[in-house]
Amino acid sequence: MKNAVRLFLLLIAISSVAFGYISADRNAILYPYQSYSFWAYNEPDGVTVNLYYIGPTLQDFLTEFKRNTLKKPPKQADHAVYFEEAKAWKRLEIPSGYFERVGTYVLEYVSKDRKDYTLLLKTNVNGALVSIGESVYIKLWDNIEGKDVRFTQILTGYTSPKPLSIAPSAGLVEIELSKIVEETLFVETPNGILFLSDALRQADERLDPLIFLTDRPLYRPGDLVQARAIFLNSKTGELLTNRPIEVAIVDPLGREKMKGVFHSDEWGGISFIYETFPDDTRGHYTVKIRYGDDVSYRYFELADYAKPSFTVNASLQKPVYALDEPIELRVEANYYYGQSVSDARLHLHVIEFSGDYYDYSDKVLDSRVFPLKDGLASVALQIPRDQKRNVQVTCTVVDQTGREIEDTVFFRYIPGDAEIDFKLSKYWLPFGETAHGAVR
Repeated sequence: MKNAVRLFLLLIAISSVAFGYISADRNAILYPYQSYSFWAYNEPDGVTVNLYYIGPTLQDFLTEFKRNTLKKPPKQADHAVYFEEAKAWKRLEIPSGYFERVGTYVLEYVSKDRKDYTLLLKTNVNGALVSIGESVYIKLWDNIEGKDVRFTQILTGYTSPKPLSIAPSAGLVEIELSKIVEETLFVETPNGILFLSDALRQADERLDPLIFLTDRPLYRPGDLVQARAIFLNSKTGELLTNRPIEVAIVDPLGREKMKGVFHSDEWGGISFIYETFPDDTRGHYTVKIRYGDDVSYRYFELADYAKPSFTVNASLQKPVYALDEPIELRVEANYYYGQSVSDARLHLHVIEFSGDYYDYSDKVLDSRVFPLKDGLASVALQIPRDQKRNVQVTCTVVDQTGREIEDTVFFRYIPGDAEIDFKLSKYWLPFGETAHGAVR
């Protein structure tokens, strides 16, 4: 009985090791400068992601969105991104530079055993949504420039989207709740597509009937803060036009820095500019807005300039090395807009995994620090070459501000010029059935 239990556990272990797995979203949305991430597990031959750009229009998106099963588009891939061996669970990232154009993409994940697909929408449009009474109000703006965006058409319905009869507008858009089907809206603009579903499900009549926008959420000392606010009646949804609105700005130390009274225009909105200075207190500023008996609070942040986040890409020439072949590692670090990371250090950590499935210990083979020149470092890895080794290389790049970003690669070493690979056609067989295998 004990032997049977051991055999059963061994078969489970073998089967779990034998098959790879890719975890990715069926649908995804990317905003400016965002990269796309997915997970891979036990993919010894690596994963290739083929990127297909479908087109910029809403119809391009809906054609793919309505498919029961995504499939490979009938065209050549615009980009192919290869990720090397993923031995354990590994987060893989496609940089934002691969998604320069707004519109619809289909991502095809190709591994040794399977193919998977993701429908990805890249957009530069964002918006605010407020549900008041029997209507929903939407305000759209460009995520990069902060300017108002004029929509070209709006469709509603998740299963079978249909157009709404609303005149194109760059102002506040009102939509009757009774016209919205399946709590879903698709908004097409020249700057991209906005897909609203969860926001509509979460809409609540008790939400604060104030839309407050600044041209940026983060400012440097000396910048001008350009702000605007739109007010609605929480019971009727009516725009509060020609009303006195009191605005006060308080710094992080509780000191009142600005106070004034503005009158709302025909759209129920006000706008104002607040000037900051180089010696102003850094931190979160509170905007206190009083209209009638209601008071709302909004915030923006004042901070010194910090370089944006960066990505790290580590790569080897191949997944398996033999005899005295040089093992050259290349590490590249770039900011999201493409410029190389300067004044950074590469912390290299090389470990060996045990060949025993039940042994989770590891052995440190190398640990060194190297400077990056123009965002690049090339390192010749040194490992003992006396036996087979499964090796993990963790590359951590630390920039001058102390931020750490890492990437991990794997390779195998064999002390010879050939390796025998034996695989069974099945890992679980009924009693009495013949096992078939292959040696290469």
